[in-house]
Amino acid sequence: MKRRLLRWAWLLPMSCVLLALILHHASGEATSPIVFISQADASGLDGAVFTVGLSMSALLQMAVVLGMTRGRPRVFIERTSGLAAALCVLLMANLSMYDALDAHISSALGIFIAGGVWLVAVEVRATQNGCMSGSTQRRAAVALVAVGLVTMMLAVRLAVEADPTGPMVPTRDAGHPWWTLAALAEYVLVVGLWWGIAAIGPDEALYAST
Repeated sequence: MKRRLLRWAWLLPMSCVLLALILHHASGEATSPIVFISQADASGLDGAVFTVGLSMSALLQMAVVLGMTRGRPRVFIERTSGLAAALCVLLMANLSMYDALDAHISSALGIFIAGGVWLVAVEVRATQNGCMSGSTQRRAAVALVAVGLVTMMLAVRLAVEADPTGPMVPTRDAGHPWWTLAALAEYVLVVGLWWGIAAIGPDEALYAST
């Protein structure tokens, strides 16, 4: 597998998410200066960029996972978690929070959990094979994912407990500020996932064809 394919596995989703968020704010539909990433999956151009871009990213991630594990022993957890995370990206991209909130949330949690497990599995294999050039960055990325996920879950719980009938997204004038913390934690989590993928690049033995 070529390194440029691995590079696009984080560059494409990052670019699409940033563009979708910019378009969402520019459209005037943003409920707050800080919103959940999925709120950009609206009915306009922002939603189109979100859906098409992340669907392509999911397929690309599947190719990366298969390329990294093809012909290698003892990679069941790495392959399974990586493909599961990519499948959840595909589902989330096509299940809008505005039309299928529960399914969208379940898919997003699948991305965060399976993606974190995948990064850990990659780092375990890297350590076993002496691929340590990007190890410090990968471990920092895993820590970022863990901190982001725990913070987001706690913030959501506190937000619901504080205002169970209020809006379940950050808003300018209503809702509890815990929702804003949850959205910020989501950014941290997602950046951790992208960083972890990027940090695989320096260790060519992890993804070079066998």
